[in-house]
Amino acid sequence: MFVPDEMTFPFANALLGKNLVGGEALRLGFPATVAPFAMGIALGIARHALDEITEQAVQKGRNFQPSSLSTHPHFQFALGKAELELAAARALAFQVLSCIWDEACAGRMPPPEEQAEARAAAAYITELAQRVTTAAFQAAGGSVLFDTNPLQQCFRDVYAAGQHFTVSQSAYRALGQFKLKQPDANPML
Repeated sequence: MFVPDEMTFPFANALLGKNLVGGEALRLGFPATVAPFAMGIALGIARHALDEITEQAVQKGRNFQPSSLSTHPHFQFALGKAELELAAARALAFQVLSCIWDEACAGRMPPPEEQAEARAAAAYITELAQRVTTAAFQAAGGSVLFDTNPLQQCFRDVYAAGQHFTVSQSAYRALGQFKLKQPDANPML
């Protein structure tokens, strides 16, 4: 019988019926455990929306005298700004998640203030992803209303993601309470 060792197969102890104590991710706590998922989902949807509208812009005509959407200065401006906003949101995600991950790797649960920061960052990133996706949705024109247009699904998905409590507006208040050193500060307001 083949018995894998811990070095070649990290979950060997679990397969052999031995207790396997959870890893760093189990030390993140709540809401920091959910924040990476919220951030990743929102960023992924917005990235897909920008890629899709960029592709459609080359093919799409607008106005009564059709010209390629890609030649419209307003669209060029909006696309350039959205690309930078999305890149900045991604950088924020990496920064915040690196901090909470460092705490978990050091054997500690991130403190409540970092929990609140992770939650507020997830809320902000989700809002920004909604704005970016909405800009792409609006630029696509009437054809975006058809279920066959991928931007239709992006629009619905990013707003559905924003319905989760973790990314609700109360996240900003919670972070503000910690920054103001309020005695009743709570990352889960």
